[in-house]
Amino acid sequence: MAITPSRLVMLRSVLLSGVIFLVSVTASLAATPEVSLLVPDPLDSKGEPAPIPKDKQRMLDYIAREADVHFEVQRYPWKRILLLAEQGDGLVFGISKTRDRERMFHFSRPIYANYVWLVTRKDARFDYKGISDLKGRSVGVVAGAHYGDNFDEQKGKLFRVESDINSMLARFNKLINRRMDVMVIQDPGSDARDLEERINRYFSKHLAAEGQPVVEFSVLAKPLLIDDIHFAIRADKDDGLIQKIDAAIVKGKKQGIVVLDLPKTGKP
Repeated sequence: MAITPSRLVMLRSVLLSGVIFLVSVTASLAATPEVSLLVPDPLDSKGEPAPIPKDKQRMLDYIAREADVHFEVQRYPWKRILLLAEQGDGLVFGISKTRDRERMFHFSRPIYANYVWLVTRKDARFDYKGISDLKGRSVGVVAGAHYGDNFDEQKGKLFRVESDINSMLARFNKLINRRMDVMVIQDPGSDARDLEERINRYFSKHLAAEGQPVVEFSVLAKPLLIDDIHFAIRADKDDGLIQKIDAAIVKGKKQGIVVLDLPKTGKP
């Protein structure tokens, strides 16, 4: 069928509208800056990077949308993340403040708080009232993690540290085999007994499935630290990003959107 002049005009109009739409979408995408977001990659029971929990992913999506940025998530072990951040190669998610870090980074408002707990075998439980109660003990930590300036100052002096990759199963196996006296773990929950029940429920099933004797664990009643968690970027690389993130956090709190109090996942 021949194309009449009127049909040709209509076709050109449709094509032009499509081109304008594509240019508009492309320009909109180009206007949203990409930000490399450095996120820790704890390992699961198979030694593979565990997926980002859904509650944290929703929070990251909300922050990115409100700050008008696109997060390009990059996952590495914690020591690698700190090295990249110190080099100015990205925005860190999940970092706590220290005196040294505050000299280098701009920090956002707190996103949520992690409770830092001490876990022992039940048959090796002890009373913990303060850092002095760790004297002479071996304490399991995640390599590169921070547990407060006071803790860091006493490492290798008051107590010994056993540093490991961020694999919960591997770390608990060391505790089971008495290769450490006590282990430090972080959890958003504020109830030691609830965390203890979750840990024992998980490991009773895991150890039984592996044909190993079941070992019970105790979470000491007093947390080592209540640690505020932030976004952070090297100070000379901050072009206003932290200010935008802070505004998103404030807005989310006012609107009742959960950005400061993440629910427990049900697993240790």
